[in-house]
Amino acid sequence: MTINYFTYIMESMTMLINLLRLPLMEEKLSFLKEMLTSVFMVLKVVQVSTKLSHRMFYNNYKFFTLYLSNFRLDRTEAIEKATVALSTTMYVIREMEDGIDDCEKSCLACNDEPVHAWDEAVAFFTGSLEGFDGNGKGKLFRAWSEDLCTYFRTCGEDGDLTTGTSKSNHEILIEFFIGQNSIFLGFCNAAEKSKVKIVSWMKVVMVQGALLYAYKTYNEEFSEEVQAIGAVAMAAVVPYINACEPADADIIYDGLSVGSQRRGVGFKEIKEAFERNYDCPEMGILCSQVGGIFDSDKFEYMKDAEPCKDKPVDNIDTFQADTDTSSASQTSCTLFLIFTLSLSVFSVLR
Repeated sequence: MTINYFTYIMESMTMLINLLRLPLMEEKLSFLKEMLTSVFMVLKVVQVSTKLSHRMFYNNYKFFTLYLSNFRLDRTEAIEKATVALSTTMYVIREMEDGIDDCEKSCLACNDEPVHAWDEAVAFFTGSLEGFDGNGKGKLFRAWSEDLCTYFRTCGEDGDLTTGTSKSNHEILIEFFIGQNSIFLGFCNAAEKSKVKIVSWMKVVMVQGALLYAYKTYNEEFSEEVQAIGAVAMAAVVPYINACEPADADIIYDGLSVGSQRRGVGFKEIKEAFERNYDCPEMGILCSQVGGIFDSDKFEYMKDAEPCKDKPVDNIDTFQADTDTSSASQTSCTLFLIFTLSLSVFSVLR
């Protein structure tokens, strides 16, 4: 897939929304348009940055200016993070939605298509460089999550280590497996729940990316590379925050957009603006999932970068973003195992 192809897809989807007025609830339509515009904007950033140009883009509620350095390293990092945070991320979600849509309208003989679409989502999430055991040097979202967990002490199955598989990847891969089996068996609602959990964990990684580069911007030596990556990470998640509380989205934007005047915004203000919206339905994540920026040498969290305290789970209106699978998903896995065993027995008895 090329950047031009992703840009073409985004332009086409935006045109469909504007011209055909797809049958979506008005608030969902507005949010989708904002997200697509943000994605389209950063895809254009990628295209422009490869040509060493400077340009201004609009993301529905204010201008986003990105000035890229003339150094190859800076451009490469910005291009890589923009591709991962926005273009391929949206395609992961798109393929899951495609699989669920096929599931809802498919017949018994059509199960290959929705399962294939779901597998494509896994492929876009993982990439081809991870290797069979996941120990390769990937470049897509899975690798980004693995890198960030070392900074936020969210590696391992319990999310309390600084090495190993990230907690978010662990949960996402479980839900990918559950969703695949659910679609195969025609349990479309269970697959939808898996998709929601996957997107939730992806938001955790996006927030970690924005917070890390916000911390680097305000607590370490200035570099255009850090500013560029911070702006890209911010663009990936700020539409969700804007859907929750526009004032907090403005704080995050003012603090992380490249070339902004900052207006007294610092890391503490950016972190608190994120945290105020974790339990918003459009976010649906927990403080404990995001973690805090951790100093492994001193074995303590950085000043003002500690994890916040989880609010009661009941405050999350859309779902519980925990490690427990839903009863429907558990049922789908159980039935899938029964189905597989039945096929094995049948093949032996033939």
